[in-house]
Amino acid sequence: MLRQAKMMLSKRKIKTDKEPFSIGKEQPKFKKGAPDLRDHMAPSLVKDLSPSDKSFQGKAEDYFVEVGAGTDFARYYRSFTATMKTATTYAGMYDQLFKGEFGEGNADIALHIRPADENKILHDIARMIAGLESDYALTNNSTTKAKIRDSIADLQQQEKRIRRNIERMFFVSTQAVVSANDIEEMKKFSNAMVKRFAGQGVILRPNDRKQLAAITNTTPFDHEKVFDDFFRNMETSCIADLFPFGQGGISHTDGVVLGYDNNKKLVYLDPWKPGMPNPHMVVFGRSGMGKSFLIKLLTLRSAVMGIRTGIIDPDKECEYENLVLALGCSYIKLAPNSKHRLNFFDVNVAEDEDGKRTVELEEGINAAQAIIFKMISSIDEKLLSDGIIKIKLREKIRELYVNFGITSDPGSLYKENDSISDENEFILGGRRLKKMPMLSDLHDLLEEDKHLKKIAAVLKVFTQKGNDPVMSIFDCETNVNIKDDVVFAFSVGNLEQTILRPLGMFIATKWMKENFAYQNRFQKKRMVIDEAQVPMANPEMADWMEDSFRQMRRYNCSMLAASQGFEVFMRVEQGVGILKNATIKLILRQESLDIDAIQGKFNLSEGEANFVLRSPKGTGILMVDNESTILNVKATEKEEEIYTTDPNQLKDLSEKPNKEAGNVDQKT
Repeated sequence: MLRQAKMMLSKRKIKTDKEPFSIGKEQPKFKKGAPDLRDHMAPSLVKDLSPSDKSFQGKAEDYFVEVGAGTDFARYYRSFTATMKTATTYAGMYDQLFKGEFGEGNADIALHIRPADENKILHDIARMIAGLESDYALTNNSTTKAKIRDSIADLQQQEKRIRRNIERMFFVSTQAVVSANDIEEMKKFSNAMVKRFAGQGVILRPNDRKQLAAITNTTPFDHEKVFDDFFRNMETSCIADLFPFGQGGISHTDGVVLGYDNNKKLVYLDPWKPGMPNPHMVVFGRSGMGKSFLIKLLTLRSAVMGIRTGIIDPDKECEYENLVLALGCSYIKLAPNSKHRLNFFDVNVAEDEDGKRTVELEEGINAAQAIIFKMISSIDEKLLSDGIIKIKLREKIRELYVNFGITSDPGSLYKENDSISDENEFILGGRRLKKMPMLSDLHDLLEEDKHLKKIAAVLKVFTQKGNDPVMSIFDCETNVNIKDDVVFAFSVGNLEQTILRPLGMFIATKWMKENFAYQNRFQKKRMVIDEAQVPMANPEMADWMEDSFRQMRRYNCSMLAASQGFEVFMRVEQGVGILKNATIKLILRQESLDIDAIQGKFNLSEGEANFVLRSPKGTGILMVDNESTILNVKATEKEEEIYTTDPNQLKDLSEKPNKEAGNVDQKT
């Protein structure tokens, strides 16, 4: 009997009133109405203790139960009953309770579920709707009217679900029993558990003055109905949210809705959710499997929530143009025949998390150096084989900024007098910005050094002095202003593919970082780099990308890198670093050549690996920190029109108005 009692009070079990708890085949049958647990155990094994209990030598500060015999074995128990303050449930909301990871102790859970009289429930709903309609008619406050309308709509939907047998109604109560071999450990465990769930709208109230009855109520020995006040009515789908089963899930209950999981539950994503290591994200998938579609959906729905997004669009067909223009925002084309120009020597003022304002000059020098190295190596790689040349070149870039009077001091970016010499001068904070250095200025500086004349000759190709308007596109002054656009994009798809397009991606990313990500650290922002495997091919650019994933969190900015070439992306150590610094990962359908690398890096099971080899378009595995779920990306019909670049879908959409018009004519 003692062995059975110990098993009952130490093992974690889920109990419902519909299926009684069973210890084993030889379990004795206890008759209803038995006095209590003590009648079936030796009196010395169970003690119901309270703060006034002198037999415990004054150490009892709370109500709890001691179970044990003699001095060698004792375990202490305290029971709590849950009261839900929230009106909604979500999958896995009790998972932390079942895991019991709150300290050195155990948490045993009992769910009491009783069928409800649905006729009475429907009657009560009708009565509440009538009361709310009366309140609506009597109030003149527009805010109150809106709240009442929402409440009426919720009740009407619930009534419809019950009448159609889509949902069944039950009365549900939750009890948690904390136990430990040490009283202090039990108290620490209890306090941590109560605080954790209070933040989720679940109040765990201790069953003081009736601890033994409460603990008995979670076992086969219960006979008294002492906890009826804690029951609340719930629909079957809500009850399912309380159980620790299913196919995983993301615990986010707020943020952007990305779609639904395999249980038809909405999947929310909040990259800035408290407790997240960082808001960064990577998306991997084969071409045409929905990477860009997902990014568009995330961008538009984030914009509604006030989150700003800057995008690097590498596609020649201008993948993101429709979305950006539909929002009335800036779509900036970097191409020889475009009016838009960016100067990669631009630097700006940044404010860190401590509020300190400074010019990130060293980072600007690093980025300019990476771009110039790429220009030189695209013509003659041997020129950079000498380390001394690299050092001298970096010194010349620094000297260039010094010559223009630019330092890490924010004041060094502005003109000393306010006389306007050019109507196109940029004005920031009521002050006029200085003219920034250009590539031509660096070329002139390099020509003065006899050791760098060959470097100067190569760079001349990329300057206006080289008489090639295509190659000199980045020897210019910036004329781009993103203002307060909630979404904007840089298109680099029409640049020459081998040299200029990778340069354009990097220059646009660098400019966006200086003039967007670093500004207003209280604003949630996102930088999207599509086809991110391209900068991974250049060591300097790859270093700069990895560094961005490490530091952008400080500026309240989420980095998002998308790539169709996972193996290419991970071929360099910087790609591995980016993956490690991305808390959010989405794996869409993969090439069979990449699956071994994917499976190893993401620790996928065989089933998960097979899934991403065969998953349909727009479906993948979403991983957020230590959680994961199947995600089916879902857009509305209107969003589909804006997002899609599928020729077949575009054809259907273009024919749709004609079909509808034909139907109208026929009816007429």
